[in-house]
Amino acid sequence: MHTHSAHFAHNNANGDDDDTATIRATDNVAAQSRLSAVDCGYITDDPYAVAFVSGASGHALALHRRPPLINRGTYLRISAFDWALDKFIQACSGAGQVVSLGAGTDTRWFRFRDKYPESQVKCFEIDLQETVLKKISVFRKSARLFAPHVKGAKFDSKSTTYTAVSAGYTLLAGDLRSWSTHCVPALLAAGFDPKLPTLVLAECALVYISPPTAVADIFTWLSGHVQDVCIVTYDQIRPDDDFGRVMVSNLRDAGIELPGLHHVPSPKRMRIEWQCVSEDEKKRIAKVEMLDEVEELELMWAHYCLAVGVKGEVAQEVGRVYINDDKCY
Repeated sequence: MHTHSAHFAHNNANGDDDDTATIRATDNVAAQSRLSAVDCGYITDDPYAVAFVSGASGHALALHRRPPLINRGTYLRISAFDWALDKFIQACSGAGQVVSLGAGTDTRWFRFRDKYPESQVKCFEIDLQETVLKKISVFRKSARLFAPHVKGAKFDSKSTTYTAVSAGYTLLAGDLRSWSTHCVPALLAAGFDPKLPTLVLAECALVYISPPTAVADIFTWLSGHVQDVCIVTYDQIRPDDDFGRVMVSNLRDAGIELPGLHHVPSPKRMRIEWQCVSEDEKKRIAKVEMLDEVEELELMWAHYCLAVGVKGEVAQEVGRVYINDDKCY
C-alpha cells in the first residue's frame, strides 16, 4: 500500500495552508449550526454545544440562529450519525471503539456517554492540531460542564494527545491527508486496537481532503487492518446539476473549496440510505419551526449523501439498519 501526501502551494498569515484554514473555518460554521439546532429545539440532549461558540449565551444566542432550512439539514445530519453510534454501542457486547475523523467541535461522544455511562466502547477523535488545542481549551474553560467526561485527563504536548482513560476518550492531532504516516501511528500509540469492533465516523470531512487518493488511503488501511469495521460518511454530492453549481459557487465565494466533490459526484458511486428518523420524531420536528421551503429542503438533501461500508459481524449489524430499497427523508 502506498502513502499519498497532499501538496499545498499557499500559506496564510497564521502559517496554515489554504486547505487547512478552510477546514478550520468550516468547523466554526458547523459549531454555530449545531448550536442553532439545539437552541431551536431540534436537538434536545446537547448541553455541550454552547461551549464551542464564543459569546453564545442569553440573548446572544439569537445571533447564531440559522434559517429553518439549515436547521433541518443540521438535525438530519446529526441524527444519521447518532443512529449509527446508538446501534454500534448496542451491538457491542463488550469492548469496542469509535474513530471520529475530522471531529472538530463535535459533541456526540459526550452526549452518548451521558446516555450509556456503563458502555465499554472507547472513542478516538482525530483532527488538526490547532483544532485539538482549541477543543482542549474549551474543556478547561467549561470545566464543570465537561468534568464527567475528562476527569483525570492527561495531555501529551509532544504528540498533542489528550486522554481521559476513565471516560474512554482520546483526542489526538492528526492530518487525514497523511493517514498512514501521521494518523495511524498516533492512533496505535493512543491504544487503538485493530482487533476490536470499530465504528468510523466521517461527518462532512472527507470531501475537504486533497488529493482524493488520500481518502482511498484511509479506506484501504481500515479495510485491510481492522477486523470488524463499519464506516459511515456524509458529504456533499452532485456538483454538476443546477443546484449543485449554485452550491459550489456560493461555497467558492465564501472561500471554501471541496476537493473531493467532483470525484464522487452522484449516488451511483456512493450508496445513499436514509432510515434514521421515526414517524413520531418527524412529527415533532415539523412543529419546531415553520418551514415553507419544503421543495428546497428536499433539493438540498438530494445533494448530500450518507454512505455506509461494512466488514465483519458487528459492522454488518450496524450497517444493516441503513439498508432499505427506498430513500427515506
